[in-house]
Amino acid sequence: MYTIPIIIIYHLIIFWIFFQLRYIRKFKKQKVFNAGVSKTLSQIGVKDSWIFKRLVDKGIIIPVKEKRYYMDEEKALEYSKKRRGLFYSITLLFLVLFFFFLNNFNNGI
Repeated sequence: MYTIPIIIIYHLIIFWIFFQLRYIRKFKKQKVFNAGVSKTLSQIGVKDSWIFKRLVDKGIIIPVKEKRYYMDEEKALEYSKKRRGLFYSITLLFLVLFFFFLNNFNNGI
């Protein structure tokens, strides 16, 4: 009964984390680390989505003139570590909740 909403919430959060990390990896792969080598989103292969805008708001991806962007490598590394830690914490929490509800459901039968 409760496991379906828990699984859906878990997948939405993980989807958000993985897309943020994917955007960061694309910038790293193209080595876009300063304004001199800034590129457009189409050159990097990313879309102007709410996930991308969140990275810009956090100061990880920095806009320059003519809709070109580059990534602050230090902030990206720190942010990636935090997101991975968040992923592991959320995974552990949802596993605990899943087994808790599963155990309570089986005991109620």
